[in-house]
Amino acid sequence: MSPAMRCACTCNSKVVHCAMLSVALLAAFLPDTSASNGSSSLLSGVAPPMVLPLLQGWAPQYTQTHSTVVQVGSSVERQLSAELDFVVTLDPAVATSGTLLIPVAAVPLVVTYNIPNISSPLNLSRGLLADIYAGNIRQWSDPAVRALNPFLDIPAGITVVIPQGSSARTLVFTAALCSFSASWKVKYGAFSDSSGFSRSTANVVLLD
Repeated sequence: MSPAMRCACTCNSKVVHCAMLSVALLAAFLPDTSASNGSSSLLSGVAPPMVLPLLQGWAPQYTQTHSTVVQVGSSVERQLSAELDFVVTLDPAVATSGTLLIPVAAVPLVVTYNIPNISSPLNLSRGLLADIYAGNIRQWSDPAVRALNPFLDIPAGITVVIPQGSSARTLVFTAALCSFSASWKVKYGAFSDSSGFSRSTANVVLLD
């Protein structure tokens, strides 16, 4: 499951809504790495698994035009070190003095639902989605849900499944909920730790 959050009943994953997660490259102020004697210099960095293939695809092209070999490893490391020239991070807040923060990519975050044997895709407005995560809507049979999905006849309750711990994905998702719902923004705001959902009345399950 790639999304930040999931509404669950039983099975059949479908996309409901999408937010964008910014991916940034954190680099020190570096001198020109082009080798003057024709030999190749080296840049070393790490990237989280979700964006590693992108960086590995860019590296050979950069080497061809800059005479610089780029080595990118997989890591969730968020800070520069003496061994690293750059770090690709999902959390721009880690930037410190003496570093450059360069946006390099955006990753979609989606909300999925698991409902068996429904005849049509589920429709949820942004406001309804925020109400589900707030616990204002706790049943798939809620009139507000049925108004957009007259084919839906399921008496089951809604369980909200959330990745446990702190992450930039949770921060981006809850910031999106703030833009979807003025009520969510006032009551809960944007936060990065899954414990923030405990303030809502939704039936929340934390996923390791």
